[in-house]
Amino acid sequence: QIAALTVVQLSAFGMTLRRKGFISQKKGVLLYAMVLVLGMIVIFDDLRRRSLFNVAIFFGNVAAVLRMYCGMDKYVLWCGVAIVFNYFLRQGILNDQAFDNLSPIMHISSWLMLL
Repeated sequence: QIAALTVVQLSAFGMTLRRKGFISQKKGVLLYAMVLVLGMIVIFDDLRRRSLFNVAIFFGNVAAVLRMYCGMDKYVLWCGVAIVFNYFLRQGILNDQAFDNLSPIMHISSWLMLL
């Protein structure tokens, strides 16, 4: 959560600098991009350390399909994903090793959105 808070706060700070004229638009965009990349690196590292990277990709892709192709409301969707994901985490069901033992169709489906 600290990584997300840092990204939000640094983004807001960069936008304030831009609005006050302390930095150019080009520098503001560069700062914003760097903050987003930093946040992605921190999240990627956290998911890898906790052995949840493939699981997170799977849940994200399922959510994207439900949102884009089924028109599911985004608030209902992400609340549902958060509840299911946290339930499985607390039960000790979710990790990359358990995920790799699931049906090959589930594993492959997590990567289909990339095509």
